[in-house]
Amino acid sequence: MLAPFQHGIMTIKRNVHIFPILLLSMVSTSCVYEGASHDPIPVTPNVTIFWFLENALQYPETATSLNMEGQNLTTISPRICELQKLLYLSLEWNHFSSFPKVIYCLHGLWTVKLRRNYLTEIPDGIDSLIPVVRFYLDHNLLTHLSPDLGRCINLQELTLDSNFVTSLPATLWKLPRFQLLAADSNPLDSIPVAMGGCLSLRILSLRNTGLTEIPESFWALKNLTTLHLDYNALPSISPSIANMTALTELTLANNKLSTLPDDIQALGKLKLLDLSNNLFSPSEQIRIHNLLPNTEVRF
Repeated sequence: MLAPFQHGIMTIKRNVHIFPILLLSMVSTSCVYEGASHDPIPVTPNVTIFWFLENALQYPETATSLNMEGQNLTTISPRICELQKLLYLSLEWNHFSSFPKVIYCLHGLWTVKLRRNYLTEIPDGIDSLIPVVRFYLDHNLLTHLSPDLGRCINLQELTLDSNFVTSLPATLWKLPRFQLLAADSNPLDSIPVAMGGCLSLRILSLRNTGLTEIPESFWALKNLTTLHLDYNALPSISPSIANMTALTELTLANNKLSTLPDDIQALGKLKLLDLSNNLFSPSEQIRIHNLLPNTEVRF
């Protein structure tokens, strides 16, 4: 139940009991990735969401959620460091042109949202935020990600859609809990060979990234359940896709595909295969349907 919004404070009351270990493990991989738009505010009984820093500073011992979206912010007061219990921080829809390093002092943050700002880089020292589980950075002007991002050892979700990133830090692929990467609409041009070693990945979205080929090592991502490679220029798919037996959703729309390997039939859990706007002949479409009789195939 939502209590009335008063003076920049909202309280959510839930008649539930959630153990700390469950809260720490909460990730949005429990639902289908859609731009990570449904990322959660920490779910605990009687959550108070503060909408202004000055309100939260009145309760430094209990403030866990601070949402300062759309406040035309360019800087943050160093007083935010008084909020050492903070778990959730949203700074979306503001005017930050550089990463607010002042938040490095918040050593308990689990979720950081900086979508729709004007950030150009994620700087060194970001690994000061070691507890961070979710980092949402969509719709900025990012061109550089510090390798320190891959040293946030608890990171599980990273969204980078609609930026100008040309390469991803190699340190990301060594993260033990990394489950979701969304980097749609970035000029990546290629997939790092080392990505294939990140076996914790469950959801991967690389739509509209200029891909023309996929390294063979990529198909070793056997635990992926959702893979989006739409709006690229891929001419073929390797037979090694048979390794991805956990896939339930595979979207390859708007590429240059004219055939798929017989090995695609190994994907017994596949529920959706989107092949819209490719170059498949009518006979090839029938063949693919026959290979995957229990899959919804879209042409």
